[in-house]
Amino acid sequence: MTAFVWSDNIKIILSNAEADSFLSDIKMELCGTDGDSNYQSSAIVVPSSEDVEFISCRISALLHAVKGARQCDDVAKSHGVNEADQRHEWDALLLNFFQPVFGQRDVLLERQLNFTRNLVADDSSFTTRAIEVADEYLALCVEQYLSFPVTPETTGSLWQAAAARDQATQFSDDMRSRSLDKGFAETIAYHSSMDPVTGKCDAILVIPCSGVATAMLQRISYLVSTSRKTF
Repeated sequence: MTAFVWSDNIKIILSNAEADSFLSDIKMELCGTDGDSNYQSSAIVVPSSEDVEFISCRISALLHAVKGARQCDDVAKSHGVNEADQRHEWDALLLNFFQPVFGQRDVLLERQLNFTRNLVADDSSFTTRAIEVADEYLALCVEQYLSFPVTPETTGSLWQAAAARDQATQFSDDMRSRSLDKGFAETIAYHSSMDPVTGKCDAILVIPCSGVATAMLQRISYLVSTSRKTF
């Protein structure tokens, strides 16, 4: 069985931390939490002093979020609240508590994005330009294919260039066949009108990890060397 119990040292630090007088009642409730009498708070491993200081310096922000969340719960019991109402407290916690690097912006809150309009819908010359782009790509792929010498050393690259040439040919043929369709431009305009104009980006938290790239490369190197020994 587990239970929440304050450490005696932490309780003293939080009790002495300066907080908004508007939050005195909820602060007393926070610092007066004793948990189960069968658990000895003095036996709890105390977090680092930096963590305790980080919380005590932001005690008002934490308590405001808790008080606001409780008020939303009370309102929800009568006529309900929407997600936007509930997000204020969550956003406040993100901005005030998630700071792994001092002075660096590591939190991007949820926001609405405005999507760009599909310019093809307004371009009457799109079909002609699309054929030109496909033909230019085909010419590039053919030129690359012809530039490879036919030798055993270049066989792999030669087949890759041939695959790119064949795909470019298919693109060019496809664009020319579509240009014969009189409703091609109307189809593009129709689908463009159905595209969403806005979108929502969720909150993003950035956690920098020092030395992680080096550790990953060392791990990959170890796995490669181990697999070679196996064979």
